Amino acid sequence: MTEKDTCFQLFLNERFFMISNSEDVCFNSVNGIGTKIERIEDMGKTFDMFEKSNIPEFYVYTETPEVALNCLLEKNEFISAAGGIVSNADNCILLMNRLGYSDFPKGKVEIGETEISAARREIEEECGLNVEISNKIMDTYHVYHNNEKRIIKRTAWFAAEYYGNQIFTPQTEEGITDIRWVSIKSVNEHLSEMYASLRPLITKYLSILK
Repeated sequence: MTEKDTCFQLFLNERFFMISNSEDVCFNSVNGIGTKIERIEDMGKTFDMFEKSNIPEFYVYTETPEVALNCLLEKNEFISAAGGIVSNADNCILLMNRLGYSDFPKGKVEIGETEISAARREIEEECGLNVEISNKIMDTYHVYHNNEKRIIKRTAWFAAEYYGNQIFTPQTEEGITDIRWVSIKSVNEHLSEMYASLRPLITKYLSILK
């Protein structure tokens, strides 16, 4: 990929659907299938085809990926969320155990709330920590169903710093059973414990630190 390339990756469990303006990305996958979309209006039908298949990686080439993504969002229920990767002075990051997965604090953006304020609030509610938010890392997209309705959730992720000595208070009503600090150097060892949509987030976060 080059700086001019744009990619949006939507995760459905362990599989993903990518929209990109890079022919190299879309048509040279070893594990997936690439196709060119002729009409933006066909985005919904194309995603339906992916969802009904067992294809692990599905790539859609278009010269206007932002327009294609927005078309797909308009055809489904959309939720905006925000969260953060929290680091401390010991070069560790915060990991939570939520419903059996290693996860980061996140939640829905409330009406009238900015993504940054939502990320800070969710970290405080889910972990009991007051943090400082710094740079935005990236957005991730997660697709799931509720009562047969397809929902696309976009989560805006931020880097956050914590330098105090507050005690963790896991928000158990959100399924959080444990919170711990892990070394940034060892975070890749925990990737198998995470949702697939978080793995690109970790990759991007570690690249920012270099």
